Amino acid sequence: MGQKVAQGEGLTHRQEEFLAVVLQTPYILKKFYLSGGTALSCWYLHHRDSFDLDFFSEQEEVNSAYLIKWIASLKDKLGVVDIIHEVQFGFNFFNLTYSNGDKLKVDFSYFPSERIEKGIVWKGLEIDSLYDIAVNKFHTIATSPRGRDYVDLYFILKQEDYPIEQLINDAAIKHGVRQGTMQVAKQLLKSSEFTDISKILVPFNKDEMNKFFSDLAKSLEVDIFK
Repeated sequence: MGQKVAQGEGLTHRQEEFLAVVLQTPYILKKFYLSGGTALSCWYLHHRDSFDLDFFSEQEEVNSAYLIKWIASLKDKLGVVDIIHEVQFGFNFFNLTYSNGDKLKVDFSYFPSERIEKGIVWKGLEIDSLYDIAVNKFHTIATSPRGRDYVDLYFILKQEDYPIEQLINDAAIKHGVRQGTMQVAKQLLKSSEFTDISKILVPFNKDEMNKFFSDLAKSLEVDIFK
C-alpha cells in the first residue's frame, strides 16, 4: 500500500464497463455516490479484491422504477442476458449475468445521513471519503460484521490514526444509534471467528489483525469499568 496507485485501479472489467455507463448518466451522477469495499479498495487502499458496486443516495428515496428501466436498457450494450432485482432492507440489488457467465452485483440504496467529510470526485462520480467508509465499517462491525469488514477497518486504521472513541461518537451521530462500549469491545474480539475474507493483495497476517483488534478492545476497558 506504500506504492502510489492510480484512482480506480483494480476494478474488474465488468465494473469498469458499468461505471463507464454511469459516467454517461447524469441522473446517477447527480443522485448517487460510490461507497463500500470497491470504493475503499480501488480508490484508497488497493488492499483486496472487491467485486460489487455499492451506490448510495443521501438526497431522496431510491427510485426503483427508474433503476429497473435504466438497467434493463443496458442489457444489449453490456452483453447482459439476465437481471435479478431484489429489495432488502432498503437496498435495491441488481444481480447481472453476462453472456459469458460473468456476474456483477450492483446495489443502490438510500442513506439519509449526511456524510461527515467530502470525498473525491472521479470523472464526475462522487466517491465516499475514506473517513466515512471507516465509520461505516466500524458501525457494521459493531452490529452485523463480515470477515471483510474487519480486514477493511484493520487496513484503514493501520494507515490512518482514527481514534476508536472518535469512531464510536461519529458512528452514533451518522447512524442514529450509539453502540455501548461493551458491545464494541465484544464485537472487536470476534475478528478471529470469520473466514469469509476476500483475496488480499498486500502483505497480510490474520493473527496480527486479530491481535490488533484484541488490543483495541482492551483499550476500551477504562471506559467499560469506570
